[in-house]
Amino acid sequence: MSYSLFNNKAIVAGVSMRAIGLPVKVVTYRGQTGNISRFDPVSYLTHLSPGVDRIICVAEAVRQSLLPQVWNADKLVTIYKGHDIRWYAGIEPARLDLLGVPPGSFVVTCVANNRPRKGIPQLIAAVGRLPTESCIHVVLVGGGMDGQAVGELLATSAGRARITALGPRADVLPIVAASNATVLPALKREGLPKSVIESMAGIPPIVTQYRRKPRNSSSTVNPGWSCRRKP
Repeated sequence: MSYSLFNNKAIVAGVSMRAIGLPVKVVTYRGQTGNISRFDPVSYLTHLSPGVDRIICVAEAVRQSLLPQVWNADKLVTIYKGHDIRWYAGIEPARLDLLGVPPGSFVVTCVANNRPRKGIPQLIAAVGRLPTESCIHVVLVGGGMDGQAVGELLATSAGRARITALGPRADVLPIVAASNATVLPALKREGLPKSVIESMAGIPPIVTQYRRKPRNSSSTVNPGWSCRRKP
């Protein structure tokens, strides 16, 4: 019997089953870089536990980040998220003008849940520094994008007229299909974000670099741009 475990609570439960003598194999999943250290006792309750048999890494950058932390490198295996470009063939672009985007804009969409490491404050600040003649318009889609924290940032931003904060949407793919590019200004700990893969099915993504460059912008379809973040 084997269990594939995708969050810390599940991993602790699986390792506990192994510890009491049940004949199980424990396989964990790691979808981002960082935040695991062989010098952190808490890490031994999850991925670094001796009871873990394999750690599935969503990208090679994730495996590389774990190599200095694990005691047995053979436990690490990279398995990329499978995608087929045909999944996106029938998607009709959304009417962005109905969502408040000015016609004729060069639309850059950010699809993410608003967490500190996603870099949304930095993105909003960057938009505020665009020249007045720029036609760039940024659309924010995802959990928390229409929340109080983002609203307060927009209220004081010089670029607030160039940003449309939509929040969670059921029509994310049509919105992306109607955009000219996507952006993921993450500050740390990304692996192979689904939003970047979905973007490359039709439009180029813009992603940030930090420490190692994750394998998320190489594609023969829409390769996109990888930008180095200022310290």
